[in-house]
Amino acid sequence: MPMIPERRAGVLKVNIARQRFFRAVRRTIILLRAGGVLKSVKFDSESSEERFSMLLRQKSELTEKMKSSTVELFNPALYKVGNTLNIHSSVRRYLRLPHSLRKSQSLLETSARAIGIFAPISSFNTEIQLEICKCAFLEHFNTGRVLCKENNRAENYYIILQGKTARLLNGDRLQVTGSVTAGQCIGADDDSLRLNLPRKETVFVQEALDVLTLSRADYMRIFHRKQEISQIQDFLKTIKCLKAFPTERLLDKHVSGTFFRKERLISDSMEMPRNIHFVESGLAKIVKKVVKNVFILVRELRSGEFYIPSGENTNEFLISCGCQVLSIKENDFRKFSNAEVDARLLLASEMLPKIPSFSAKSQINRQRRWSNLRRKIVHDTVQLSRSRTFC
Repeated sequence: MPMIPERRAGVLKVNIARQRFFRAVRRTIILLRAGGVLKSVKFDSESSEERFSMLLRQKSELTEKMKSSTVELFNPALYKVGNTLNIHSSVRRYLRLPHSLRKSQSLLETSARAIGIFAPISSFNTEIQLEICKCAFLEHFNTGRVLCKENNRAENYYIILQGKTARLLNGDRLQVTGSVTAGQCIGADDDSLRLNLPRKETVFVQEALDVLTLSRADYMRIFHRKQEISQIQDFLKTIKCLKAFPTERLLDKHVSGTFFRKERLISDSMEMPRNIHFVESGLAKIVKKVVKNVFILVRELRSGEFYIPSGENTNEFLISCGCQVLSIKENDFRKFSNAEVDARLLLASEMLPKIPSFSAKSQINRQRRWSNLRRKIVHDTVQLSRSRTFC
């Protein structure tokens, strides 16, 4: 029996409304995952009891997060579910367009916010995030794809959003030396990309990979921006210790500027050749290693402050908290320096706060207590499992 035209139109409207509803539900789920409120879990082989305990644990964790004052609004670990990178389709299309077609300012800002929740990009400032969205390409690679070959010149810089890669030291012998996972980058660990040198290892895709790819030219333009020497000279004149320093004698070859993202090592006390590092913008920190995996803060460096490696094994490290650093080789600096500048630098370096002995001792005692407690927990767990086995 044929359907009445009015009824057919009504069914069509209902179907369209259902499609819109489910589409809205999917978008809402994605936003909830982005905010860490909802975490989807795959139950392939778990029993109903395990599912129930998992849900209860998730509920208790969410309650604790909501009670705390520092709640993570966007947690990338909860945002990525399965093998699909959950970003909006408009952002995905925008990041796959050629550079000349990326003219929409609103889409540019939306893309920067969408990819800004992922670990490697969240450590960059807003200006660099926008620059990445202007020129980076979003690419997907399947398992087994070779990204970089050993002894080939570095051409691209990869920011891993999701997936896993493996490194091979000798491609013929297949000696896996390590892996690079989501939240890390390929190309910035060594100087092969910056100096255009052959790569020392082969990198291939171990799990399905979603990356943002930057060409070498774009990488150098964004992360190793060459400023005008006049701007650098004006900045150095604002530093109190360098008032008597002849900054007009500095040339481009004497100064190098680099942006370091969060938790990146800038220098240490044994750096060779020694450089004087000036923080141009952002924040860096000097930490001292007390015992294994125990570091205490010595000092924070802000804009206009500097760090000079001592040349001795003092276990001091200069760590970035997201900063732009100007580095001058100490030999070049001493050529143009004079007695007044040297005295001012020495006085400023000696005024650095020293680590009190009681603070170091408390850190060591805390580490020992934690080691003893961990050893006791492992021992009790083993004894309990053995007793259950014999019963």
